[in-house]
Formats: sequence, C-alpha cells, structure tokens
Amino acid sequence: MHLKLFVRSASSVVLWLTPLAALDKTRDIQKALQGVSLIAAIACAVSAGNLARELSEQGEIEVIKKRAITADVVDEISTSAYISQQQRQQEAELILTSPGVDVEESRKVLEAIYNNDLQDYTSASEHPD
Repeated sequence: MHLKLFVRSASSVVLWLTPLAALDKTRDIQKALQGVSLIAAIACAVSAGNLARELSEQGEIEVIKKRAITADVVDEISTSAYISQQQRQQEAELILTSPGVDVEESRKVLEAIYNNDLQDYTSASEHPD
C-alpha cells in the first residue's frame, strides 16, 4: 500500500514537471500531450491522496484496536486482582470467625489455669509446709 502511494506521488510529480520543462509549446501536438500529461498528473495525485487517507484510517483503526486490547488486558488484570483480594478477604473472615470459638475457649482455659496457679501460689506462701 505504501509502495502504491509513493509510486503514484512520484508519477504525479514527474507527469507534472516533465511536459513543462521538455516540451515546446509552439506545436499543437505537444500542447495536447502536455494537457494529457497534466491531467494524468492530477489523477495520480488524487489517487495518491485517496491512498494516503485509506492508510491513515487503517492506522487509526490499528490504534483503536491496540487501545481496546490494552483496555481488555487491564480489565482482566484488575478483575483478577479484585477477585483474588475478595477471596483473601473471605478466607481471612473464615479464619477469624471459625477459630473464634476455639480462641475464646482457649482464653477461658488459660485464665482458669492462671487463676488456679495464682491461688496455689498464694496458698503456698500462706502455708509454707
């Protein structure tokens, strides 16, 4: 596509400049040839412009595609991060709620043991035998 654009642009320049420089304007056939050449140069320039417009549209479409792909990847990453964070939060809540009963029971047992040890120590100090 780029090659077509460059060839048509170069052809339009050559077809525009060559008759102006090389042909004599006194003969009718050369005037007609110059007119045909200038019309062909204009046609090549117009088609080169159309090709350039198509290429720019394709480039814009490619940029839009890349942006869409990037946005999709970012969305996937953020979604997976959000889901994994949610899972970690649920797991933490499960850990905190399920052993909560065991922790409370353990706390009570430890308090009882500590209180018994304290009572034994105070009673031992009161009765040294």
